[in-house]
Amino acid sequence: PGSYLPYKGMQLVMTITSHNFKRISHEWFYFVFKLLSLSDPKMSRSRAFTLLSSIRKGVGTGLAFAGAGALLSSALLVAARYRASQADAQLPSEFVLEVPLDRLRVVDAINASPLAVLTGDINQVELPQVVSALRNAAKDERCQGVVAYIGPREHLGGLASVQELRDAILSFRAAATGRSVTTAAFAASFGEAGSSGMVPYVLATACERLYMQPSGMVGLTGLESRSFFARALLDRVHAKPLILAREEYKSAANFLTKSGFTEAQRANVTNLLGDMAGQMVAAMGTARGVEVEAVRKAMDAAPLLPAAATAAKLLDGTKYKDEVQALFRISDKALGEEKVRLGSKHKRRKDDVRMARVPLDKYIRLMELKKASAAASKEGLAGWLKGTPFQGLALLLTGKASSGLGVTAATEGRGGDGFGAHRARARAAGAVPGPGH
Repeated sequence: PGSYLPYKGMQLVMTITSHNFKRISHEWFYFVFKLLSLSDPKMSRSRAFTLLSSIRKGVGTGLAFAGAGALLSSALLVAARYRASQADAQLPSEFVLEVPLDRLRVVDAINASPLAVLTGDINQVELPQVVSALRNAAKDERCQGVVAYIGPREHLGGLASVQELRDAILSFRAAATGRSVTTAAFAASFGEAGSSGMVPYVLATACERLYMQPSGMVGLTGLESRSFFARALLDRVHAKPLILAREEYKSAANFLTKSGFTEAQRANVTNLLGDMAGQMVAAMGTARGVEVEAVRKAMDAAPLLPAAATAAKLLDGTKYKDEVQALFRISDKALGEEKVRLGSKHKRRKDDVRMARVPLDKYIRLMELKKASAAASKEGLAGWLKGTPFQGLALLLTGKASSGLGVTAATEGRGGDGFGAHRARARAAGAVPGPGH
């Protein structure tokens, strides 16, 4: 039996490829019969035939369910793509784009690890998506403005991210000059418990109007940098670090080799903070129409109460969030369309004149659905069935089946490794032979 079964199995495969269906049935029966005889020597042919018939029925039923599942999943995917094509219709005829940075956290790339879910860090939005959404909103005739809720410093990322986000809001204002749009920023406070509000405030100045809660403060208290030094701890355990550093301004190893700031490191950090603060002060003064010296004077007196900040033209006044939202008033036409669209679900109070607001994360999601739907429609039937078991059939029926080849190259290197990057680029272009050539 040990030599018979592999032989008959190979013979069966050869028989299938020859499309001799009558012999397939015959060989298949005897192959299964011999296989069953190994486990039960008393197995009769009739019992083997009955068992084989039940196996055939079970396999047929399983294939039927698999086919039905494939059809159902394909239908659901097509239905989802059709709904995505209608995503643009979910937006009202007039709306304000909300940028809730008090709830959302701007990041370069979303952290999809389970740890982010466990720590509650799920309200993330990627900076490129925010910039793209503002660019699309500037072209969208239905968008009547932007209202930004400025949150804590930790939600905004680094200064470079804040500057890019600020430029995106300014670009929205410039691109939408052909129609009446308004941009407003609101914050409960710019800096709390003595912390600096420089970074949140410089972002808020990208908007035309700037308001703060009556109980808040404008904490333009400058910038600071903190460093940790572990040399005292190493001395306690009698450990002496041996680290080579190039010149005095290469201070990365100072936290192990020094007990505090060296003069070179202090000068380096001070100059860096001074340059950053200079950029921020210049941006604040230009946006608010205030001289740079006046901004620096306000920084010397900070933190400022709302009245002093308004007198210094750093604020347009104090308002609560709903009062800032009321700056964007809904038109009678849009209100009538809202009543028709919502029907019995329309619950707006008579004194509520605020325009419909679309949160930034929802707007990004709708724009991505619209883009994906447009790409699927462009490909025709194959696009609608993309990702389903019927995608290949659609390509054959439409005559769009093709083959292609693409190459993607990814490189990694140390920071500042300009020679390595140049060599990698030249090698990719064929100017420098690779290893082994």
